Amino acid sequence: MAEIVQAILDKRALRLGYQPRSGNRSDRLVSPHTIVHAVGRLHVRGWDHGWNAARDFVLARISAISRADALQNYVGVEQDRDWHEQVVLKIPLRDSESLAAVAL
Repeated sequence: MAEIVQAILDKRALRLGYQPRSGNRSDRLVSPHTIVHAVGRLHVRGWDHGWNAARDFVLARISAISRADALQNYVGVEQDRDWHEQVVLKIPLRDSESLAAVAL
């Protein structure tokens, strides 16, 4: 994890060995942006250069990490449109319900 955190701070791409849930292990070139906790797991959110899109990588599925070639361009978080999208969620309550009914 230290290598990922340092790459985020340095704005440097990484090569990841990754085992997706629905496929074979692959090598990915990723510009990591952040580490998030979602659905009970840690994820690395970043730009996947192979897919040319922002992706999440489950930390436990990363089998290898190495620095990318110094000439590899880092793609910043500003390219991640989904990360910047805001959604307003409105949940109507019945008369007998309180806000506790929708607590996280």
